[in-house]
Amino acid sequence: MNKSNKHLLYAIGILVVVVAVFAISKNSGLKGFAVGDISRTKYIEKPTFAFLQCDPAGSISIPRTFGAQQININCQSDTFGKLLGVNNGCTVTLTAPNKGALIKRDYSYKVYRGGILSEQQTISGGIGGYSGEQVSIPLNKDDYIITAYGRASTFFVFDELLNEGQSYIVQGETYGIKIYDFNSPKNGQLLDNTRIGNCVLEEEYYKGRQIQYKSPEIKELLGMDTKLDFRNLNKPGGVYTYFAGFIPVPTFDQKVEIFNGVEAYCMNNQLYKTLPITVNNFEYRIVNYEEGGFIQSVVCCNGDEKPGYVCQNHKWVTQTTAKCDLSKGIFCPQSQWQPYGEIQYRRFVCIENQCAPETIAVKCNDMLDCGSGKVCVTQSNPKDNYCAESGAGIGIIPPQGPIFQPICSSCFGWLRNKITGKYCTPQPAKKVLGFIPVPLTSQNKVCPIFLLILLGLLIIGGIWGYSVYKKKGGKRKRR
Repeated sequence: MNKSNKHLLYAIGILVVVVAVFAISKNSGLKGFAVGDISRTKYIEKPTFAFLQCDPAGSISIPRTFGAQQININCQSDTFGKLLGVNNGCTVTLTAPNKGALIKRDYSYKVYRGGILSEQQTISGGIGGYSGEQVSIPLNKDDYIITAYGRASTFFVFDELLNEGQSYIVQGETYGIKIYDFNSPKNGQLLDNTRIGNCVLEEEYYKGRQIQYKSPEIKELLGMDTKLDFRNLNKPGGVYTYFAGFIPVPTFDQKVEIFNGVEAYCMNNQLYKTLPITVNNFEYRIVNYEEGGFIQSVVCCNGDEKPGYVCQNHKWVTQTTAKCDLSKGIFCPQSQWQPYGEIQYRRFVCIENQCAPETIAVKCNDMLDCGSGKVCVTQSNPKDNYCAESGAGIGIIPPQGPIFQPICSSCFGWLRNKITGKYCTPQPAKKVLGFIPVPLTSQNKVCPIFLLILLGLLIIGGIWGYSVYKKKGGKRKRR
């Protein structure tokens, strides 16, 4: 091989490597060879909200027997540990022992309310011992009692504490987190895995549903007293309102429009403003259908229908005269699948510039089709709708990004599929309950680019090896 050809091959190999590296840096837009971030997309839907509340979870009664010691008691806990936990008050009943004695005994107590000594008393009896005498003391959640039993020289200053079977009982309601959603909107039900006596929210799922907003109009939509911070929960009656999901709305896209420069949604023949909210780092726009969001009334909402008519541009037109022209971007009203009749979906398709109905049968189109205890999970293709057991947290989940076939996650998987002839371009997951994940833009390009780098290195290595071989062979011939 002459020097000019050798230099040419070297140049080709180096060029392949440089082009491949440049392609990676340009297409991935990242340091190294990592895949690009998934872009965030705004969605517009009709939202549903639910809330968690710190509510009574049941009445309990906790007895304690103590010895020759001074005891501090409040409704939440005592010297020995937890009692009611989170509560709204309790009753403490002190019980003297049933024991006679020649020397006087005193079962005494002090009550502090709001941190200030409110009363100090001794249970009656004690001159000849006690016979199980009792006294009941109501406490608010911030009150507490200090008590002890023994021989005293002056009030509540004991010369000697005694253990003769004295005791007390704490009675009251303990609190826990209840969920109020479409399964139990009025009475609520205890949140799964919640700890009784503790209203600190520990479930990351519900923390991730926290609503962040820019427009104060959200308060009008949810209620002026709505609490959107889960840290408000940890007290009796504490409430946390969260984003529960979406109710599928037929022809939603047709009912969103720009009216006088403002994004609006049409509902019940009225136009309303939309509001931005952020949940789990995803931004959505929701409808403010309260008075502050009202824009104006219209004859009808686009996509609405009545026998023989459909609403187009807020006017009623006969369905048979509704025109379409796909080449000009003029689509049929109700061109998206929507519930229709009994367990059916219908849409209108454009045939020869005329809108024609297309109807299909489905398994369900709302929870009434699924029976008690089940909900209808709707899919982008209504033929895939199915009934599922209802439970806490059922709702439409914000998109978490595409899910790709594992075998395509490496160059070796890509190469193996290329050799076997199987299709291996990473495919985004199906729509997640109505949302389309945004596919990565550089995933498909990374593996082929790596192969180009490998090819370039092989070319350079081959040339170098061949040159070494020729030099050694030439020396043997001259000998």
